[in-house]
Amino acid sequence: MPVKITFAKSKKHKPYLATVPDLLTRDETAAYIGVCVGSLAHWSKAGKGPTPFIFGRRSYYHLTDIHAWMSGRAGKGRSKA
Repeated sequence: MPVKITFAKSKKHKPYLATVPDLLTRDETAAYIGVCVGSLAHWSKAGKGPTPFIFGRRSYYHLTDIHAWMSGRAGKGRSKA
């Protein structure tokens, strides 16, 4: 069954995708993988880290992309993303 994407409005009347299952905001993703939001933003600009899905001016991350990135990092220690 396809996922139905519903668009909700924030207080500033900007659409967001928080209602899509398995889709995390940049803040949620940073908390999920244990890094600060600034690091995640920097990695995104540098083409590193999990692949973001850009919608307007906001970045979202699919859980499958986060898990794939984390799996690829397994055993690499604390080196840069």
